Amino acid sequence: MEPPDSVLLDALERAGGALRPVTVSAVTGAVRDAGTNVSPGTARRRLSSMKRFVSFRTVGGKRLFILTPEALKRRGAFKSPHSAVFVRPGTSWTTQQQLKEFLGAQAKDGHLLVIDPYISEETLVCLAQVAIPIRILACHIGERGREADFRRTYDKFRHELGRDVEVRRLPAEELHGRYIFTGNRGWVVDHSLKNLGGKPAVVIPLHLDSVHPEIKKYFDDLFASGAVY
Repeated sequence: MEPPDSVLLDALERAGGALRPVTVSAVTGAVRDAGTNVSPGTARRRLSSMKRFVSFRTVGGKRLFILTPEALKRRGAFKSPHSAVFVRPGTSWTTQQQLKEFLGAQAKDGHLLVIDPYISEETLVCLAQVAIPIRILACHIGERGREADFRRTYDKFRHELGRDVEVRRLPAEELHGRYIFTGNRGWVVDHSLKNLGGKPAVVIPLHLDSVHPEIKKYFDDLFASGAVY
């Protein structure tokens, strides 16, 4: 039985086909890694027929495949808490919606801790589907000095939506990177949440059990030392 289209598209993405054209061999190898088999001829025929989601070109007699922009938009960047994510530039709307849904689905235990030097009202929008307590540690609050706008949204977020959220602040020299922690999971984000999707960015999961608890404890303690906003 031939695998469904979704299996081939997943395999194409895992083989690197979201970023660059890849060979059929790379795709069939990714299919095998997922526990399924498909012949190179079948994979080539099926991928070539998915013109809406896959484009291809021939180089040196080999057909190379890559996911189309529509495929990337429909599939979304945030599919698994265990996979690194490349956020393409110019996808602010789509990325923000996906991030909101992703955090809402992943934040189930304990509290959600967001470390982000630059926050604004858009940061709170990203957290709108989070049901557990939220803790945010920042340095710069409000977009381009509009701190009063953030304060109004912050008060509405807490009182009108009934959210348990607390913002604390540190001096700019004490905070640099962006991190997200919830339960026993964590991610490094190389861009502020409020602007994610505007420029190229990467979201990397913290897999190592020996590293995640140490980093999370450090930032939990750092949050406790911050000034209550």
